[in-house]
Amino acid sequence: EENAMLREELFTRPINKNLQNKTFETIPATVIMSTFNRGSNFIIINKGEQDGVKSEMGVISTSGIVGRVIHVSDKYAAIMPVLHSQSITSVRLKNQDYFGRCRWNQFDPEVAQMLDVPNHVAINEGDTIVTRGSNGLFPNGEMVGVVISASKDPSEGFQEINMKLSTNFQNLKT
Repeated sequence: EENAMLREELFTRPINKNLQNKTFETIPATVIMSTFNRGSNFIIINKGEQDGVKSEMGVISTSGIVGRVIHVSDKYAAIMPVLHSQSITSVRLKNQDYFGRCRWNQFDPEVAQMLDVPNHVAINEGDTIVTRGSNGLFPNGEMVGVVISASKDPSEGFQEINMKLSTNFQNLKT
């Protein structure tokens, strides 16, 4: 019970004010190679260091978040997508401001989970999940997915929320 209270406090703290004023530069790119059906998926884009791409930048498509840059060469960059066993993204429920972590289930390239939302929070099918903007990787409010189901775990005090990801990783081009 104490762990549940501490986790709730951690995920309901206000966002760092300095990050709210951060500006994010966009660099349009095209996907030249990607995987979506492995535990350690990756994406290669046709932009690199000479285009201003840096390691640890967030990557966003027209429909939502994609992942983060993990390696950069002069002309190309490698991205760890949301569909990766080690990818964790700070997210929030758009209309309730409860925070949690987005993690991929490693099975379905269209579904991920939002974890660490307390059991007392009312979750409805169709609720929108967006980025929290707390770590500087993504701006606050970028689309992540839509709730398709939620289950409460009384022993842990938190829900497991399944979301349909807004980004189609099977057809990602730009």
